[in-house]
Amino acid sequence: MRTSLLELLECPLCHLELTLASATMEGDRVRSGELTCRNEHRFPIHEYVPVFAGNERYVEAFSTLRENRRGVPNLPSRSPELDVRALTRDEFWRQTQIQPEDLRGRTVLDAGCGGGRFVELLSGHGARVVGMDVDLVGLHQANAALGGRANLELVQANLYHLPFRPGAFDFILSVGVLHHTPDPRAAFLELVPLLEQGGRIAIWVYPKSQTTPLSDMLRPLTTRIPPRQLLWLGWIVTASYGSLLRIARLKHKLRSLLYRARLPWHEDIEWRVHSFVDWYGARYQFKYSP
Repeated sequence: MRTSLLELLECPLCHLELTLASATMEGDRVRSGELTCRNEHRFPIHEYVPVFAGNERYVEAFSTLRENRRGVPNLPSRSPELDVRALTRDEFWRQTQIQPEDLRGRTVLDAGCGGGRFVELLSGHGARVVGMDVDLVGLHQANAALGGRANLELVQANLYHLPFRPGAFDFILSVGVLHHTPDPRAAFLELVPLLEQGGRIAIWVYPKSQTTPLSDMLRPLTTRIPPRQLLWLGWIVTASYGSLLRIARLKHKLRSLLYRARLPWHEDIEWRVHSFVDWYGARYQFKYSP
């Protein structure tokens, strides 16, 4: 983190101002140290990331995915023709109806940033971005890749005890996150006060229109599988039909069948595995009507 982040932060327990103590600096960044308030609540800074909460067990599946995002040995890696940045930009537009360059100069919170796809996009277009997640694995990966950007900060925190001052952000997004929390409504209501007057928030959650009876029947079983074993199961299951997705005359019909079973249909195997574990491993999964 940089000391300028302090202007956006407050103690998540008592909402008092935080000060920096015992800091180890590297250039303009705080690599380690401690944030404290007048009530002596203390929060460590670990490898440039301030830590405000313990890791929650319901994100274990996502931590395992991120720890293994380079793939499993002896199995295919990410397709070289896959343009992840273009897909990220398209997804951002679909879920927010905002072009990333329209947020240039704005202060933006990505609530549930994971490994940092959206924070990379937004910081690359000139927004001042704070990426927040409860999972330290993804945050440290994002820091390793993007931490040198002066307009990007990464914060570990729980959505139910946020360490940000009211009105700190011009724009908040939370894409594919709230429906995987124990109480999505409560998490949403924690985010709203962080917007300045006239600010905007964009969220995306699973729609009730997705009828998935097979996966609804299987999820009580798959969510009990240890995350690493579920990851291997994802590789085995999604590899079994991967070659068929490259046959043009079969692709459309096969995708329709896979959708009914809520099995991923992307041609890239790493994306299929990620989608599989996301859907079948997340402990919580809520769906909403418009």
